[in-house]
Amino acid sequence: QQSVTLTALEPGTVYEYRAGGGKEFSAWQTLKTDTGGAFTALIFGDSQSLDYNVWRKTAAYAYSHDPEAAFFINMGDLVDNGEQYSQWRSWFRGASGLLPQIPVAPISGNHENYSLQWKPYRGDLYLNLFDLPLNGPEGLQKQAYSYDYGDVHFSVIDTQQEELNEWKPELIASQVSWLERDLAASDKKWKIVLVHRNLFRYQDGRPNELGSALFPVIDRGNVDVVFSAHNHTYGRSAPFKNGNVASQGTIYISSGRSGDKTWAGSRSKPQEVAFDGVLDQPNYMKLTVNDGKLTVTSLKQDGKLIDTVTLTK
Repeated sequence: QQSVTLTALEPGTVYEYRAGGGKEFSAWQTLKTDTGGAFTALIFGDSQSLDYNVWRKTAAYAYSHDPEAAFFINMGDLVDNGEQYSQWRSWFRGASGLLPQIPVAPISGNHENYSLQWKPYRGDLYLNLFDLPLNGPEGLQKQAYSYDYGDVHFSVIDTQQEELNEWKPELIASQVSWLERDLAASDKKWKIVLVHRNLFRYQDGRPNELGSALFPVIDRGNVDVVFSAHNHTYGRSAPFKNGNVASQGTIYISSGRSGDKTWAGSRSKPQEVAFDGVLDQPNYMKLTVNDGKLTVTSLKQDGKLIDTVTLTK
């Protein structure tokens, strides 16, 4: 991996750059820095695939219809096997229409932590491929991290306790205390938490072990939206607080899938007010923040609307 940190950039400015060394350089590309105001981000659920052309088409459609998107988020399970480099090449080729222009903020999923033998794996390849903030808990840098964009504070949590237990037995506990501090330190208008695994049991919608650990911190931190993945289905909850549906609380959104892998076993949960199994085609979401409003819109690969919700402050 090669990385360069750019400093002294001006807000809301378009810069030209190219990458390379010696006599080998890429074509000139452009990037635009944060204006501190309104923005749109693209969010993709699991992109793991047998045919990564499906991921490529989802990503390309989304960016072509929102070319002013500031960055994109991939919600984990970027690839099917985290130690297979050929799949990473396919993922990067699939995102090649976006990556030269806008940053990616990835999240590690359970499939990033599977070895070529389909055994638990620390996910070193994922951690080496992405240059991520180092502000997470001690020993979990790049696995958990946070960042600000415009009026939004984003907190990323690594939910792979099952796969990483051999190396990180305190994975969730250490992140719970970090998340508490991270949310309390932010003065941004909106707070979003990003996790790969869902915090509710898919069978009946009750909090699972991960949810039971994180819900109190999310409630105290006044988090507006929690995005998850893993189930390959789209679902949006009613406001949820203190373990129940409430008039005010956090919205939980399961992001669906941007690759070709489906899961027919996931069902709508009692607290969900919108659900789509996205079995017919992949989907993506766009997050738009503007004038005291935060809007999440979920669309299928062909642009058909699945769901939209707007929060106001």
